[in-house]
Amino acid sequence: MELRQHYEERVGSLKAKIKKLKARNRYYIALEIATFAAVIAAIAVYTSTSGYGLICLLAGLAAAVAYVFIRWADGRNSAETDRLEDLLQVHVDELAGLDGDYSRFDDGQQYVNPHHPYSFDLDIFGPESLFQRINRTSTTSGSDALARALSRDVSTAEGLLCQLADDVAATIHRQADIVNRFSADADWREEVMAAGKRHRIDTDAILKAVEKTAREDYPCWLGSRLTLVGVGVLSVALAVTIVLAILGYVETSVPLLWATAQFFLALFVTQKPLRRIGNHLNSLIREMEPMVRLARLMREAGGEWQQLDEAERCWRELGSIVKAIDRRGNLLGLLFSDALTLSDIRLTSRYLRWQERHLGQISRWIDLVSRGDALVSMATMRFNHPEAGGAEIGDDQSVDVEAKGLWHPFLGQKAVRNDFGIADRNFYIITGANMAGKSTFLRAIGINYVLAMNGMPVFAEHFSCKRFNLFSSMRTSDDLAHGISYFNAELLRIRQLIDSCKSHAHTLIILDEILKGTNSLDKLNGSRMFLEWIAQMPVSGIIATHDLELSKMESERFHNYCFEISLDTKVTYSYKITAGVARNQNASFLLKQLLSEEK
Repeated sequence: MELRQHYEERVGSLKAKIKKLKARNRYYIALEIATFAAVIAAIAVYTSTSGYGLICLLAGLAAAVAYVFIRWADGRNSAETDRLEDLLQVHVDELAGLDGDYSRFDDGQQYVNPHHPYSFDLDIFGPESLFQRINRTSTTSGSDALARALSRDVSTAEGLLCQLADDVAATIHRQADIVNRFSADADWREEVMAAGKRHRIDTDAILKAVEKTAREDYPCWLGSRLTLVGVGVLSVALAVTIVLAILGYVETSVPLLWATAQFFLALFVTQKPLRRIGNHLNSLIREMEPMVRLARLMREAGGEWQQLDEAERCWRELGSIVKAIDRRGNLLGLLFSDALTLSDIRLTSRYLRWQERHLGQISRWIDLVSRGDALVSMATMRFNHPEAGGAEIGDDQSVDVEAKGLWHPFLGQKAVRNDFGIADRNFYIITGANMAGKSTFLRAIGINYVLAMNGMPVFAEHFSCKRFNLFSSMRTSDDLAHGISYFNAELLRIRQLIDSCKSHAHTLIILDEILKGTNSLDKLNGSRMFLEWIAQMPVSGIIATHDLELSKMESERFHNYCFEISLDTKVTYSYKITAGVARNQNASFLLKQLLSEEK
């Protein structure tokens, strides 16, 4: 099915279902009012007449049961409406993405790092970034996991989201298989995305809150099974005493005093522990229901996520505990529940036993969910780009790339595709006019390599590579706040580049105009000096430059490529890379046109 058609049909279907559910909700409200009124009427008739007492009692009871059932059905109907509305928003947002509007998705600005080896230059994070195009995560930790995957050391498996295989290439292929499998199950994947659509699940807050409560010092006996047995015995004994008082076997003051004593006992024993638990957990009320839903969905993915079966039960129980703590705000209900059943002692014991059973597993479960969450985002990109292909990853380490029909993923249908190959310890000097496509081409190589090393679709008809370190320098900026000039910033970046090359066996460097912060002759001499020096290391490079003199370095290891333009009455850009050195430049031509228009 065509991509846009898939989303548009789902939008239409979901809107129709939501409309029916909302209409049903109005009926439920009317029935709730009617049954509640019937209960009141039955009570009124029962108290005002004596002839129809039993009939009124039975009618009132039936109306009360009907009211409870309708409220339950109304709650389920409302929950289903919310779920479908979240699903609808998923499809509406995806349609906007197909039209180039990614503003509805988090852009990962918090992950922007100008000093990263490549992510800043390749637009991995920030507005209109690769991250924003991929990110569909429902959890904060899923977003973090996706960011780590896109900015990791791509020469290793560290930071990949699936379980490690025997070697790096096998791990990448395993992750690619998972991405493809998740992509094929559109209904399940969209349900996962919908789980966090209404509200991003703050898994970090869950983990921190539970860990904070674990550091508190609670009375050990509160969490013991013996305590629960004792509470049960007291509650049953009180119930028996109440029955005996009703039957006239004991004074009514006995159960009343007993209940009062139980209330103050529960209040005295649990006031401080529950206050501390509540302070940490009250913020999690809105996190737990979507977290339970997400754990259930991720468990359905099979594989390593089957372990989340216990996690689902764990988070469901924690959600129930959090809601129970929240309901303690109802003072009248608290009075009766503590007096009759010592509910606060039960609640404290329940949480402490939950903590004892599950605390050690929480971080592992959150890691499982976050990795699955990030892989769903990757799979959605796979689904949204059927035109993209798969990469072939070699087993060994070497700067070796072969690309046919390569294009930049941000350009979409208008992209011009290019063929290009990179051999180990070879350098490629790319010349061309302004706006001819040099920088975009460099970024296309870098981004597609990052995608390939994460088992994601690559934007090429064919893309094969081996594993190597990646370092770029394309967007250096000054830092006046710290007294760093543009030229000094370039030197610092080159220092970082050299250190990175020294610590890796094979590195590809992507450079756009070396030493832009100095004069032409100094720039040429410095660039040539740097390239001659770095060529002695296990390094390959792609260097874009306006300096045609740099192309004279051509040799067995230095190769010239260019993006040529045509100059006639206007500038024509082919955006095709070819062997050789660019002959035409456009700065003077375009400036002359601009000045002539001002006359």
